[in-house]
Amino acid sequence: MKVRKDIIRKPNYLIDYFVSLIIVLAVLMALAMGVCLVRYVSYYYETEDEKDFYDVTGEIDEVIFENDFQKEELVSSDISKIKAALVNHYSETGQKVRYDFRGIGEVDSSRTAILYYSYYDGDLKTEEIKSYIMSKSYILRLADDKYMEYFNTQEVKDMQGITDVGSECLEQSPENFFSCSKFYANLDEGLFIPVEFEICTISNGGNIVPTGKVITIEPDNTEGFTLVNALEGVTLNHGIVAGFEGADNDEDYVHGDYIESEGLVRKSEWSEYKVIPFTTKFKSQITIGLVVVIWVSFGLAFIPATIVYNVRMRRYQVYEMRSRMIDAMAHDLKTPMAAISAYAENLSNHIGGDKQEYYAGKIEEKVSQMNKMVNDILEFSKSEKTQTAVNKEEVDISAVISQIISDNEQMIEDKSLKVKYGKKDIKIITDREIFRQAISNLIGNAVLYSKEGSDINISLDEKRLLIINVTAEKIESVEGLKDPFAKGSSTRGNRGTGLGLAIADNNLAMLGMKLDIRSEEDKFIAEVKI
Repeated sequence: MKVRKDIIRKPNYLIDYFVSLIIVLAVLMALAMGVCLVRYVSYYYETEDEKDFYDVTGEIDEVIFENDFQKEELVSSDISKIKAALVNHYSETGQKVRYDFRGIGEVDSSRTAILYYSYYDGDLKTEEIKSYIMSKSYILRLADDKYMEYFNTQEVKDMQGITDVGSECLEQSPENFFSCSKFYANLDEGLFIPVEFEICTISNGGNIVPTGKVITIEPDNTEGFTLVNALEGVTLNHGIVAGFEGADNDEDYVHGDYIESEGLVRKSEWSEYKVIPFTTKFKSQITIGLVVVIWVSFGLAFIPATIVYNVRMRRYQVYEMRSRMIDAMAHDLKTPMAAISAYAENLSNHIGGDKQEYYAGKIEEKVSQMNKMVNDILEFSKSEKTQTAVNKEEVDISAVISQIISDNEQMIEDKSLKVKYGKKDIKIITDREIFRQAISNLIGNAVLYSKEGSDINISLDEKRLLIINVTAEKIESVEGLKDPFAKGSSTRGNRGTGLGLAIADNNLAMLGMKLDIRSEEDKFIAEVKI
């Protein structure tokens, strides 16, 4: 059983746009998902790499649990050691760590100054004795963040972590090095207040090298602190400025929790690496990307929607034109065929004399009418072909018009028409036959549909040809008259095939010319722009 072909329906642009929008959005979303997937894989391996060298818990455990991982009491000076471990870890890994010690408070990896202070305890008379005497070492942190302004000047930051290797410099590290020749110290609390310090760099051998930039501070409150002068006795004191600087975001921290129980400081659980979820880490980028994809989809969807709509509309127009042509042909051929049938039936009844001659003449007239209709259809089909050969030559337009007027002379006399045409010697390069047929259809239409006894005015110059006639019937609508089988009035009946203007329009377009038609009161105007 054969399946009936689908009816070609008139396209709807909104539907085409919606479908196009869905497709474009799906494609862009797929591309965006691909980009996100690539970034996610990269982020995953980055976090895994960081996890591999995340060892801050070991450093802190060493500080807290010095004696078999237990200590009677966590003192304030231990906080300085923990702080130093955290800021050093941040310098190496870029990870922000925060620990909460109940009863003492939080310690994190925010930026501060750490001073490593050591001195020899004993009688140092000779270098040999000195090497065997134990030194005491302390890790001190800056007593008040207000003193950070001396370490955060642009001049100091410009010297940040520069490693002196002669004529070359290694990559800068996120630290500032300094040596402190004079400071106030509170060893019990693990705090210091700088009085005089010098910015340093690190040589390729790992030695601290002074830069000569000395900064002096006058502390406003040193109660509980003891002044230490490196020039008096044998002392070693150097430090770093390191750690996280900027606004805090709690989600960026790796958290740890220590609690106090039974006089011992114990760790409640091993601190695990906390990976920030991809969607949290890149939330703003994902949101912006999604908004951009949606808006771009709305814009890009117009392109395929317009293309698809135009293709479907053209297909629909061809379908509609073919349907109208078939309907018009059937209607226009039906009348003369019915008349021929009636005349033939009368002849078959052996009607003789004048009647026989009359019916034979009528049959011949109807056959001629049908033949003209078929010829017009063939000419229209030919004018629709885009590959029709155009043979250009010099054509005398005035001579062509005069010949066409002469060809229509009989009908002009029958309708008592007056054709007013002022001849002008104008020649153009074009296809003679295609041009002649187009102008013949225009003048033929003017003669066929003019009111009896009226004038047909034809004017010509170098830019245009104008044909004006007074119509016998009121033209209902000029719109669409250049479409095939279109007629300006429903009262025209079987006069003409409705293909004249369509053929003329196609032919002139083929020659690079343009046909404009309009109606003004009872006048019909055809203008050919040469």
